[in-house]
Amino acid sequence: MQAKQLEEALQTAINFVNKGHFYVAEDQLSTLAHEPRNATRIRQQALSYLTLLYLNKDNPRASTSRATRSLDQLNVLHNGRQNEQTVLFEALGYVLEARILLEQAQRQADISQQRQQQLEQEIQALQLALDKLRQLSLQ
Repeated sequence: MQAKQLEEALQTAINFVNKGHFYVAEDQLSTLAHEPRNATRIRQQALSYLTLLYLNKDNPRASTSRATRSLDQLNVLHNGRQNEQTVLFEALGYVLEARILLEQAQRQADISQQRQQQLEQEIQALQLALDKLRQLSLQ
């Protein structure tokens, strides 16, 4: 594809993301991310949007592992060069790290809630047993 066609394809994919058409956007962004080597800027942008797409909680295919994979690909493409994409790359890394920490905290909260429910059930069972013992002792 020519540069203008690539730009248009990228803009179309971004529009699909904005409209919530995540599967189509993912397909188009993945295709753009694997363009030939001379389309580095388009590939970087596609990988950046792909990372954000995978971090979007509204996306049914949201996944920190997919986001990590696309960010890793962006890192390889970036290859330590300082350019306008550096800040974006670092920001994506921070967002990914925050999402992972949020998911870990959510898992811990879920575990705590399950444990609390289990303890409440055990307390109720003990209270019932205690009530039965009182009734038996009064007989």
